[in-house]
This record gives sequence, C-alpha cells and structure tokens, in this order.
Amino acid sequence: MDRPFSQIDEFTPEVLEQLRRESFLAQIEMAEQVGSTSDWALDALRDASQSRAFPLLFLCDRQTSGRGRSGNAWWAGRGALTFTLVVAPPADRLPPSRWPLLSLAVGVAIVDAVQAVTGDSIAQLKWPNDVYMSGRKAAGILIEAPPHRRDLLAIGVGINVSHRIDEAPESIRNVATSLHEATGQTVTRPYLLLEALRRIEQAIYLVVEHDPWLIDRANALHMLTGKSVQLKLPLETVTGRVQEIDPDGGLVLQTESGQRRFRSGTVAAFEP
Repeated sequence: MDRPFSQIDEFTPEVLEQLRRESFLAQIEMAEQVGSTSDWALDALRDASQSRAFPLLFLCDRQTSGRGRSGNAWWAGRGALTFTLVVAPPADRLPPSRWPLLSLAVGVAIVDAVQAVTGDSIAQLKWPNDVYMSGRKAAGILIEAPPHRRDLLAIGVGINVSHRIDEAPESIRNVATSLHEATGQTVTRPYLLLEALRRIEQAIYLVVEHDPWLIDRANALHMLTGKSVQLKLPLETVTGRVQEIDPDGGLVLQTESGQRRFRSGTVAAFEP
C-alpha cells in the first residue's frame, strides 16, 4: 500500500489483506451492507460445509440493524466501524464462568484503542463494556456464544467514528457521540480496526493468564467509580454507590443493606 491506514477510510482488498497480515486474524469476510454483523456471523457459522479459520472477522461498510446488550438496537450511521470477531478460546482456560471478565477486557481494549488513535484520554469505560466520551456513548460490545458452536465466541463491536449524531434517531441524539464529534479529529476506520484487533488479542491473553493488570486498568478507566447508580437486574433494580470492579469483572456497589457484588446487569441510570 502507498498510504498508511491513518490516511485511508476504505476497506479495499489491499487494506483487508494488510489488516490480516498485521493482526492475529486468520480470515476476513467483508460485505458492503448487512443488517447485523453478529447475525451474519452466527448464520454463517451454521454452515458446516464452509471451511473457516479462526480468528475470523466479519466486517461491513454499513450496518443497518445492529444489536446491543439486553436486546437493545444499535444504530450505526455511515462512517461507523461495525464488526464481529469470532474466536476459538481455549476451553480449559477460558470457561463460560470467565466470559463476563472477557467482556470487560474487550471493553478495556476498545477504550485503549480509541485513546491510541485519537491521542486523547477522554474515552472511558462504563461497566461492563461500554465506551463513553464526554458523558456520551461512543461504542458498544456484545459477546455471544453460538448455540451450535460452543467452542466459539462472537465478539460484536460497534464504534461511532466519523458520522454525525444529529443524523441519528431522535431518541439517542442526546446520549450518543462519535469520535469525531467528541475530539474534533478525523480517524480512519482501518486504522482504528487494526488498533482494536491488536488490543483484543492482548485482552484475551490477559484473561486466559489471569493477569491482574486487566482489573487495574479497568478500574483506572472506569467512569462510574464513586457515583450513585441504578443497576437493573431481571428481578430487581438496585441502587448503590460504585466502589470498584472486582477481580472477576463484577461491579461492587455499596447499598443501604451493605456491600453487594454483581456479575451481570445493566446500569440504567447514573450520576453525570
């Protein structure tokens, strides 16, 4: 390639091949437009006749019906980076009980990737794996285990890169942002993708190796520490003040009834 990734915002065949060579990817599947890269990935994995190598990236130029956590929709305008990375983690060292920690680790990886490409430290982590900038959501992550392939994990990522939030549905205009709107900088998607892949690879390694640096980094990036939040659970909503993220990736709250730890849940409200 004649120009570096930081100057190219198109996923040409040459760019895709360089991405594969410079990351830990074994294979890339590219589409101009899909409803959801995660749905595309899960559907593709059902086809046992196709030979695929992992890690496998499902990447699109435009996603129209993305999915987020808890069944929420994920809007992605033109200029967003949306992909699903399918990995085959070592089952003996990354059992399902540690998948919540992997979700947190990927969130840390995306925050670090955003900070690296923008040179700006305003990107923060909102437990368990959302990325916020200046108090607004800039990226989301959804990790799923294909029901027909329990040896694989599908890591879906959506990052608002260069599109205008005023083009978004009215319901999210006041809660979302993009890298460009938050920093005023122009970031190319191939450059951000490469940085994200490198850090996700490291994140998987940190979880497998039980490296304590991961939790230290998550707590350093966490925007909710010391704030009062409402945590929505299937059978209750808990109000408390965030103490920390524990070594298992859970959220520790100080509630009226004492300190409680949560491995899952949705932070439905929090102090700005």
